[in-house]
Amino acid sequence: MSEGPSFHARRVTAILWAVTLAAIPVTSYFGRIWQRLLTGAIGRTGIGWLMAAVVAVVLVAAAVGLARKAGWTGLFHLMWMILLAGALMYLLRRHPERWLHIPLFGMLGFLSVSLFSRTGAEIALAVAFLDELFQYYHPERVGDFADVVVNAVCASAGIILFLVLSKLPKKD
Repeated sequence: MSEGPSFHARRVTAILWAVTLAAIPVTSYFGRIWQRLLTGAIGRTGIGWLMAAVVAVVLVAAAVGLARKAGWTGLFHLMWMILLAGALMYLLRRHPERWLHIPLFGMLGFLSVSLFSRTGAEIALAVAFLDELFQYYHPERVGDFADVVVNAVCASAGIILFLVLSKLPKKD
């Protein structure tokens, strides 16, 4: 039996989803330690630049996907993602280390809905809540409702991006 490219694409998506899902509790558990190490090494401004670079890489990947799928029409949809990422980064400007929520939960939303359809959206939003519940009980962390909202907004943006990509007509 021949395995087609869709089988391999789905396998890669599943692996990326598992890695993203595993990264969330790992970053929640070790986040403060990594934050202290990074602050000592590169400072808060350096953390801001590092997180901005991570967000930029995700946006460039989205731009490539949109351009390959639907050309300039697809890139038009990138504008709302840039505006959303910029707005979140502005609102979280005093805590640039929290910018990691943008690509992490955005990817979780995108990959979850691509693998599990509507159930994927529910999974991504549940993880957005459960991550902060975990942090609430972690001695070095604080479960923050504002972070639940940021997590949910980022996961929703990833979900919307997937829906936009799946509905766009193929470029000629």
